[in-house]
Amino acid sequence: MNMASIQRKCTVCGCTDLVPMKFAELTGEPGVFLEPKVDSFACVKCGHMEFFAKEAEIRNSIIQNDIRVETEQKRSAAEKELAEAKAELEKAESIVNDETQEFKAIKAAQERISVLKARIKELETFLR
Repeated sequence: MNMASIQRKCTVCGCTDLVPMKFAELTGEPGVFLEPKVDSFACVKCGHMEFFAKEAEIRNSIIQNDIRVETEQKRSAAEKELAEAKAELEKAESIVNDETQEFKAIKAAQERISVLKARIKELETFLR
C-alpha cells in the first residue's frame, strides 16, 4: 500500500489541507522526548491536530500479523499430524501385540512404531 496515495482529511471539518507538524512523545523525564510512532498534521482550516500511523508501523504490523497467521497454520498442521501419527502408532502397536499376526507383519509394524515415535517426539517438541 502506498501511503502517499491516501487522501488525509480533518475529522472535524473535513478539510483536506493538512500540514505536517512536529509532535514528540513525552517520556516523563524533563527534556527527553521519544520519536513519535505517528505522523502528525494540523488542519489549515480549523487547527485540529490529526495523527496517522507511520507507513513503517503499518507495514510492521502487517508483517507481524502474517507471521502470527503462518505460525498458527503450522501449529494447526502439526497438531493434526500428531493426532494422525498417534492413531497410526496405536494400530501398529495392536499388530505387534496380536499373536495371530505373521512375523513379517509384526516386523514391519515394529519398524513403523520406531519411525512414528520419533516423529511424535518431534511434533510434541515443536508444539511446546
